[in-house]
Amino acid sequence: MNEKQFQKRREIMEAESLIYEAHEYKKWIEEIPYFELPDGISIKPIPNFCGSIVRFKAKANNRSVSVYLDCYSRLGVEKEPYWEVYPCVHGYPERCGMNETDELIEIIRSSLFDDYQE
Repeated sequence: MNEKQFQKRREIMEAESLIYEAHEYKKWIEEIPYFELPDGISIKPIPNFCGSIVRFKAKANNRSVSVYLDCYSRLGVEKEPYWEVYPCVHGYPERCGMNETDELIEIIRSSLFDDYQE
């Protein structure tokens, strides 16, 4: 590794450290709840962007949805950490609180398996 590559790697590590602290990742690792997805639903973790803490795609029944956790209302106007799923069975995003995992699972399930309403 040459000096320029080393310096670039160092800058990236410093930036990641600032993001780690700003997003309080250590706190959220402890607070984000576990949940189980129903059989037949696959998930694909994807990189965070636009201020989310966690992002993944869920897929089943030839459909997929995007799911993210916003803990700082950077993407919405909620006062508490929330999950957002899009697209949903009604065609618009649906949200639920971070600890409302049963509701989150139902939103994902219905978005992947229920008929869309026009």
